[in-house]
Amino acid sequence: MLITLLLVSIGGGTGAFLRYIIGEFLTLHYKWSRCFSVIAFVNIVGSTVLGIALAMQPSSAIEMFILYLCGGFTTFSTFSVEALQCFLDREWIKGSCYITLTLIGSMLGFGLGFVFLS
Repeated sequence: MLITLLLVSIGGGTGAFLRYIIGEFLTLHYKWSRCFSVIAFVNIVGSTVLGIALAMQPSSAIEMFILYLCGGFTTFSTFSVEALQCFLDREWIKGSCYITLTLIGSMLGFGLGFVFLS
């Protein structure tokens, strides 16, 4: 039980830290929009990494760490808030593109990552 709690904490915390650092880097250095580009990018990359990692069939401890790392890294809760905000701001096309890109890109990324190593 203690090992599981450590894996959840370390994996999730590391994922969240990486998401923040990458988001700040892309926003500051490349002027990416935090609402659209950064979150979509993080979700697609995280889903791809998760697909690759699970296709490798790691040990259960490593698998748990990777699951929580990707869970902390990806931002589907933030995605939901930001997608809704696009619609509340009457940015219908931007909101629709954001949802479509994130969902399809994340599913494709996971599928490609998984198939690549299967």
